[in-house]
Amino acid sequence: MLMTNNYYIKVHGEITRKNAEQLIGREKTTTAGILNGMVARNILVKVGNGPSTKYIVQ
Repeated sequence: MLMTNNYYIKVHGEITRKNAEQLIGREKTTTAGILNGMVARNILVKVGNGPSTKYIVQ
């Protein structure tokens, strides 16, 4: 999962929760938890709020 998200971000420069959901085939809360965990580990930076939230590489 982590590798898929990282590859997507490298290619596209950013990822949304919805993109990540589709890539890893998980539900909203699970995907949000994974992305927030990557933010907590300083892998990603959260940009924006609500539906327009994007995650970029730190």
